[in-house]
Amino acid sequence: MKIQDCKLTKTNTCSKNETIAKVAKKLKENNSRYVVVVEKDNPIGIISASDLVHKATANKKDPSKTKAEEIMTQPVFVVKEDEDAKKAFIAMVKKGLNSCPVVDNNNRCIGNISLLELITKLHKNEAWR
Repeated sequence: MKIQDCKLTKTNTCSKNETIAKVAKKLKENNSRYVVVVEKDNPIGIISASDLVHKATANKKDPSKTKAEEIMTQPVFVVKEDEDAKKAFIAMVKKGLNSCPVVDNNNRCIGNISLLELITKLHKNEAWR
């Protein structure tokens, strides 16, 4: 089974030049844990809620002036849509991720896969063996 056989959710994205005030607003509006920083739809970094606290707020950065690229974590861990779902699951568990962005063969961000979705699909398809 491949990642493309799973249900993907919409990925929150921003440009590297967006302010972290806008990034924080996206996190709140979408009740999400992270925003993927993209350039021409290609993931170049990621900003989590904890990045906002540890890299911005704790360092007294001005949210209306600080750009996403200044606090993003890079490189961003992604899975390819044609990647084996079981291998992706194992990699995500090893990295301690609850979800991560999915990219197509052109490295464009096409969605988000959750660990719960992978567990559900793998169990349903008996891919644990």
